[in-house]
Amino acid sequence: MKCYTCSEEKLSKEFFLHPLSGQCNHVPDRCLKCLTKTLRKEKSCPKCKSSVPSSTIQKIIQTFDALFSTGPSMTSTLTAPTAGGLWTITVSTLDGTSNQFKTSPTAGVDYLKKEISVRLKEKQTKLRLMFGAKELRNNTTLQEYGVRDGSSLQVLVLMMEDFSGEAYKQLHFDLNWGFPDAGADYLDGTCLLFSNQNHSYSADYERQRPIPAVTHTGDIIDMQTFRGHHGIDVVLSQIPQSITHLYFVLSAWNSPFVSKYPNPSVSLASVDRPNVNLCSLTVSEAGNVQAIIMCRVERMEEGKWSVQKVAKGCSGNAKNYAAIIQAIQQLQQ
Repeated sequence: MKCYTCSEEKLSKEFFLHPLSGQCNHVPDRCLKCLTKTLRKEKSCPKCKSSVPSSTIQKIIQTFDALFSTGPSMTSTLTAPTAGGLWTITVSTLDGTSNQFKTSPTAGVDYLKKEISVRLKEKQTKLRLMFGAKELRNNTTLQEYGVRDGSSLQVLVLMMEDFSGEAYKQLHFDLNWGFPDAGADYLDGTCLLFSNQNHSYSADYERQRPIPAVTHTGDIIDMQTFRGHHGIDVVLSQIPQSITHLYFVLSAWNSPFVSKYPNPSVSLASVDRPNVNLCSLTVSEAGNVQAIIMCRVERMEEGKWSVQKVAKGCSGNAKNYAAIIQAIQQLQQ
């Protein structure tokens, strides 16, 4: 079923399948999420504007909370696989790492997320499980989405979600590095903006303001301390609607590997909450790669954004982004 408000295809259980009042002669065509948001404000049917009884509104809100709550009580609703007929499901992360899990048609999405969280050592509430372009939601089963034996899923590890609030208007990317043994050199910090599969803009040392919403400091070099600095500011509310993803990338200019630069420090934070680091990198994670795709910021619904860990190494640098763009396009598939 397709929601009239958010235009997303959703499961039938994500809709309230009864008229909202005695005056309504139709079934709501808004999903529970959109319908709940409307009823909290207007107390009337969004289609025919008839008044909705408080008892009905309360029932809808309770139904929504029961289906989509992500609090601690979720563990009590996990559906474990039944014996016999187990499937092998492959789950991949954005960096290309794959893990296999044994499960069954009756296994709940919550149960699989719990297994993934143990394997990846990530909190279950930070995991977003995808099958193709469809997100697998809590309190549903794998079978409801057409998942079968041998299916491949993708798991996104969210660093921080929902930047639509007052505190999350602007992001700041901060990079500091030391010169490698070979002498003065640049560890480039870049923001690559994509419209789905298509690379649209680059913000780097040379293109310091490709669009008004994104600003790069350019090279800031201190020859006294033998260190360099890059900063990137992003105003999320001003990002063009055509842009769906922002990728933050590190790349070595002359040195062969990112790990050749001593004592690098890198962070991504909200300007209003600078102490909450949304994405960081250690030297051990950088490894022997020319570039590393640190994380991506993805546009969600209704002006919201999510930050997802990538940590994928690849070739390419600020001299020629072709290999980096190709690696990102593979992530976008």
